Amino acid sequence: MFRLSTSIVAFLLLAWPVQAQVFWAVGGSASDRIEAGNVDGTGQTVLWSAANPSGSNPWGIDFHTGDGRVYWSDSIARQINRINTDGTGFETLFTYNPASTFSLAIDAAANEVFFIAASPVSAIVRSDFAGNTSTFVAVSPTNAWLTLDAANRYLYWTETSTGFIRRANLDGTTVVENVVSLAYVGSPQARGIALDGQGGLYWVDNNTDYLYGVDLADFTGTPIVAGSEHELFNLRSVTNNTASTPNGLASDGQFLYWTEGLSGFRGIYRADLDGGNAGLLFAGDTTTSPLGVAAAPIPESGPLLLAGAGLVGTLVAQRWRRRSLRQG
Repeated sequence: MFRLSTSIVAFLLLAWPVQAQVFWAVGGSASDRIEAGNVDGTGQTVLWSAANPSGSNPWGIDFHTGDGRVYWSDSIARQINRINTDGTGFETLFTYNPASTFSLAIDAAANEVFFIAASPVSAIVRSDFAGNTSTFVAVSPTNAWLTLDAANRYLYWTETSTGFIRRANLDGTTVVENVVSLAYVGSPQARGIALDGQGGLYWVDNNTDYLYGVDLADFTGTPIVAGSEHELFNLRSVTNNTASTPNGLASDGQFLYWTEGLSGFRGIYRADLDGGNAGLLFAGDTTTSPLGVAAAPIPESGPLLLAGAGLVGTLVAQRWRRRSLRQG
């Protein structure tokens, strides 16, 4: 009987698609923690919980596509931490003593982290994983959230004090551009922001209670003026028509995920990229608000599986041919 070698079996296991996951930070109570779950709504689990909740408040969170770990900021401990997706290997990368740390984005290509630093720093801070920090750009830190475009080398952020979604280059020139004008309301409160990797930019607004989306192809140097035509989903539809409290937003390229902090409706919600099929994915608890959220990109394993099948077929044919020659 012909048997596949262990190396071929290992290849097949590596080629088989892994379950995509979503991760979120829960802070502001006696049960501060990092949670994870599968994008189909199964497998909700706690990856990490604070040993001293009064000294902790997980806030921003992101997934490192290179090392496969989850990174988050802690606004009370003023730390940047990371952990494996199975809950092992927790470590604190560094403590940022000058100010509290909020929204966070990982640049996997450069092994750098960007985070919002509160007053008195009031800036987006750039750092390597050893804690060598520098000011990237000054911002008003109130409700500012980050997302990073790894392919095109931009950092985007919401900045309600200026009424814009802005971006800057990651190459050191730090040219700041106003990409989206939030003029759809007098006092916008844009919070979580996300990119889908296909040219779509999204955000949630805590004033209008809408999920918005624009096509970055429409940005030609003049800010895109966001309006009702960019409304994708009324967030009150999942909070019984009560004013919602959206926080973080993330995308894995197929779905949008956001955290809802309104009491009685706390949890992680999901919608298609056009705002359709929205609903609760993971329920939160009654005392703690989920804040930041991150998603591991859904693996594109089709070509890899085909390549794996082709390789196995070739090896099987070669081995069978050698066996036939020996017997002949």
